[in-house]
Amino acid sequence: MRQCLGLANHELMLTARESVVCSRGMAVHWSTVGSLVDAVLCRRTSFVSVETGKLFESLTMIRAGTQTYGDDWIPAGPALRDGHGVEHMKNGGFFPPEVAELGASVRVQDAEASWAEDKISIIREIVQDHDPLTELPTEHWRLDEVNKAVRGLYRGAAMYSYAMDGETDELRKLLAEGPEGVNYQSASTKETPLFIAAAYGHTAAVQLLVQHGASVNQAVSDGRTPVWISAMRGYTETVKVLADLGADVNQADID
Repeated sequence: MRQCLGLANHELMLTARESVVCSRGMAVHWSTVGSLVDAVLCRRTSFVSVETGKLFESLTMIRAGTQTYGDDWIPAGPALRDGHGVEHMKNGGFFPPEVAELGASVRVQDAEASWAEDKISIIREIVQDHDPLTELPTEHWRLDEVNKAVRGLYRGAAMYSYAMDGETDELRKLLAEGPEGVNYQSASTKETPLFIAAAYGHTAAVQLLVQHGASVNQAVSDGRTPVWISAMRGYTETVKVLADLGADVNQADID
């Protein structure tokens, strides 16, 4: 039997089906093969394949009218994050923020089940406890591993999104779990969370990211650095902070 964990309107729910058509929210298909737990996560036309002990992949869609580059709209098209952590955008743009932010906080054990027995069997398979007499765990290191694996697909893109908007509190929550993803680079332009925070003058986010290991001199694909973009846009305070944090002003010009 294949079982499904679905996330819709920020609420998880479970069902048992051989296949699921996703039109709203997220859905995760769980199939059990020996000790492996496989998952497919989809949001609208978004899918993530997860296998414990194997490489992970995430596929979603950039919807029309949601992203721009300069004065031009990015056409709708697929966005893929492969098992090596490399992103591929067919038509440019960056990983959809709403997918990344939601995925970076997902927890299997918070699911609500259409059939209670489905959630029980999924959780028991993950924690490898099939004794019906034992209490269903709400916390377990195996659950932590699965949750970390799924969230890890989205951490960098979520940091990028929060840095762009200057949402320091949300960034802090992610960074409290570890620095993984702090030097994430967007697919098309290789922008990091630090670069995008500097580009919009979000000084507090800049400081937070550097404190957690962000590379202060990491250039984007055309050679621009965080301090260069801040200076060009007139964010004097951000420029000063970056300089104090070790930004190399001699590396700032476009190559």
